[in-house]
Amino acid sequence: MSAPGVLLTGATGFIGGHVIRRMRERGAQVWAVVRDVDAAREQLGMDVRAVASPGEIPPDARIDAIINLAGAPAIGPPWSRGRRKVLIDSRVKTTEKVLEWCAARGRRPAVIVSASVIGFYGPGTDDWFDESSPL
Repeated sequence: MSAPGVLLTGATGFIGGHVIRRMRERGAQVWAVVRDVDAAREQLGMDVRAVASPGEIPPDARIDAIINLAGAPAIGPPWSRGRRKVLIDSRVKTTEKVLEWCAARGRRPAVIVSASVIGFYGPGTDDWFDESSPL
């Protein structure tokens, strides 16, 4: 039986790097959908198969799971209306492309895990915090 295949978006991000390490430890064959294939290959190593879109993955490649962590970095410029659009589009459009690709495949993965942005608002009490709360 061949190694399990995992498709990972957001592979070059902080969480993605940890996921790749765990997948390697488990002997999985990792496919990474990335914005910059050359930079990703340098960062992730040649054992991770970096592609610019899911459509570049051969139809017979085994993909048992998808881990979707893609999205523009949330830390950085203020979350203006335009910035929020970039953040949302980078997640939603990538997810839509992955799901469309998945639907077109003959053999679909058993599981899809999707996560996006982890926020930390500092030490708190029982008060509610959001993006407009002071640090």
